[in-house]
Amino acid sequence: MARKEAPVLPDLSLCRFASGSEPPRLGLIDGGQLYDLSSLDRPEYSGMEAWLVAASGRVEGAIDALADVPGQCPPLCSAAELEDPEAEPTMLSPLDSQEVWACGVTYEMSRAARMRESGAPTIYGLVYDAQRPEIFPKSASHRVAAPGQPVAVRPDSRWNVPEPELTMVLTPAMEIAGYTVGNDMSSRDIEGENPLYLAQAKVYQWSCAVGPVVRLARGFDPQDVGIRSVIFRDGKPEADQFDPFSAYDSSDPEDLWDWMEQYEEETGGQVLAIPHNGNLSNGLMFDDVTLTDRRALDA
Repeated sequence: MARKEAPVLPDLSLCRFASGSEPPRLGLIDGGQLYDLSSLDRPEYSGMEAWLVAASGRVEGAIDALADVPGQCPPLCSAAELEDPEAEPTMLSPLDSQEVWACGVTYEMSRAARMRESGAPTIYGLVYDAQRPEIFPKSASHRVAAPGQPVAVRPDSRWNVPEPELTMVLTPAMEIAGYTVGNDMSSRDIEGENPLYLAQAKVYQWSCAVGPVVRLARGFDPQDVGIRSVIFRDGKPEADQFDPFSAYDSSDPEDLWDWMEQYEEETGGQVLAIPHNGNLSNGLMFDDVTLTDRRALDA
């Protein structure tokens, strides 16, 4: 239950940034430093689209060239400075012209939940078992929320949820050039009313966040990465002090309550535990005894 370490942008990552009213620039994060790729005046470094097009069919060679950049120019600033929302340069969404597409019903629990919520449940079972997956256009790049920006919810929806996703960044040749994190905001009650309302439930201004960087596909195992969605009542200064607590830390509810108490004492904030899918257990969040010595719970 230790305090959260300061966030660190991963090495060998691409990003987009800007200073003041200047146009966006392409950057490389490596060794804790930001390198201004656009300053090298090479066509492939004029933006994310230009780099992906130039890397098409030769991703390994394109990454090799990026790995050599720190020996060719001095860093612009530290990665920590780039992450500071009060300082310049300002970090932007890593996308400049790329479309964001999303996949649905990709695992068994997702199928079960969609079938339970929908007025037309059969189609979700069919697409889960089908060879062709459910893929839909999520957002144009200019409607993607940048790091630190708020995402949006529909005012006509009663049930809006964030969906954290591992996001692949592809070249025009459909090669995986890197990975980033996405947030697929969804209006579950709208889609549940009628599957044909999917676009209304999924596609609207700021319904998607991507970033902060593109971790290039070298020395990186995407299956080794944890992706979590956590909602805090407090602001970013409080929430940033702790990693969220999950079943991977402990399945004993009393350990969760200890963590909640520590968070509130050390930050002065407030936190609420909500079961990931309480309706699967008919509303029962926890057993009425501890999982360690089987004592009766008193909270």
